Amino acid sequence: MGPYRTDRIGEGMHKKNALLIKTITIALVMLALAKYFKNWPMMWDLPMWDETFYMGNGIYTWDSRSFRHHENSPLYSYIYRMAGVFMDDPVRLIQVVGLTGSLGALFAVFAGSYAISRNMLLATSGVALLVVCDFGLVMPRLIFPSIIFLIVGAAAAYQFSLLATRLALLALSALLAAFIRPEFALAFHIYFLLALGVLCHAICSRARRSQIADPGASSSVVDLRWRHGFDPADHIDVDISHHQRRRARLDGIWSALLALLGDYHRRHHGSFLKLESNHGGPVAKHALRN
Repeated sequence: MGPYRTDRIGEGMHKKNALLIKTITIALVMLALAKYFKNWPMMWDLPMWDETFYMGNGIYTWDSRSFRHHENSPLYSYIYRMAGVFMDDPVRLIQVVGLTGSLGALFAVFAGSYAISRNMLLATSGVALLVVCDFGLVMPRLIFPSIIFLIVGAAAAYQFSLLATRLALLALSALLAAFIRPEFALAFHIYFLLALGVLCHAICSRARRSQIADPGASSSVVDLRWRHGFDPADHIDVDISHHQRRRARLDGIWSALLALLGDYHRRHHGSFLKLESNHGGPVAKHALRN
């Protein structure tokens, strides 16, 4: 048996052992969570005030226009509205939504930690720490779905290499979380502005690199002929050097504007406007000034 075959067998055994360890760890985490929530729903007092307000907005006074603003946590009320389709008892509804949210948040912490770190020990330790701290008893409970959106967004953003894409996904997750917990609106604005700034910087850098990559490009002459009421011999020549290639389209727009100005000048003043220049900006300024 050669060394190559021995290495492949060892690698296969390592993968099987790693998969077995991951399976056992996930099973242990699920058993620990089952033990933690075994006294549900008696582990909770019936929450009043904020929680009943969100529930009432979802199942009694729901208005589709609620999503126009985030301050009343409309997405959390909509969760109650969707859950209310399957059960009518308000007490049971609060209990089920609370259990689903807390379990979902713990699983999100476990899965998100592993997706980012690829470390099963770290992911398990994070969940264990939250359970020891009685994470399931945190009030108000609308923080649970907010954590789910934020962790899912962070895990998804980590899968992309572009910084602008990562920031955009983080901004999206913060926006969804803001419709549950309004304080996250600040995080959305910060991530959105950062994503916009990084995107603009990337576009400018790419444009500069494209200019540097083609320094010996010869200048070209773009012949723009506008025949709307003009003599065929009249035209506008725009000399574009390699430093002005990015402005070619802008020069075309200026040239079209000059054509319209020339037509207007000829019709109302009985003369013809003929302008020739190497750049669209000064030509336009001269035409507007006269």
